Amino acid sequence: MRNNIYENFYCQSENELISIFNDINTNNITKIGKNKQRIIFDICIQYYRTKAMREIIKKGINNILRVVSLKQDISPEKIAKYALWPLPEETANAASSDNYYIYIINNATNTPLITCDQPVINCTTTYNTSEWEHNLELYYPISPSKAILITKTDTGTEWSAAMVEKFNTKMIDASYMLVFTNSQKRANIISEAQLNNKAIE
Repeated sequence: MRNNIYENFYCQSENELISIFNDINTNNITKIGKNKQRIIFDICIQYYRTKAMREIIKKGINNILRVVSLKQDISPEKIAKYALWPLPEETANAASSDNYYIYIINNATNTPLITCDQPVINCTTTYNTSEWEHNLELYYPISPSKAILITKTDTGTEWSAAMVEKFNTKMIDASYMLVFTNSQKRANIISEAQLNNKAIE
């Protein structure tokens, strides 16, 4: 029953994002400003629901348990599951302040945007540590030519090939096991050293 509640919650969030993606891909962005907080909340849900984020939370919980030396058996997996539940709302509230803006990125270069099994990334942190990063810059590529960026910094909305490469590298670094691209040429360019035993599809 509880799993059904979670899945219904995630399904509703995904449906809302699909509607926004369709608007973005048709250059209809009038809803973005009107629904800023809800859009950021839905993106934060996608950010936290991945296996990579659960593993990071679990590592942090394990570190805490080692420090406090609790005698009873406590499952970091179970704690992580419930700890993740309030985080999207807390993060969305922080990113919904007037200091953060939603930018719709247009990529007109010959270099496609790539994505991975961590579809939303925080560009201010690394993903090989259990240390928590309180700064935010959420990046969400939704197609080879469109992305959403939630940030305090004006990066512009028309990116150069160099900027696309920069954010593609961030996606590779943040990936857990898989990197996705629609370009065989791009797949061939991504080096084994970058992938670090991850797969590309």
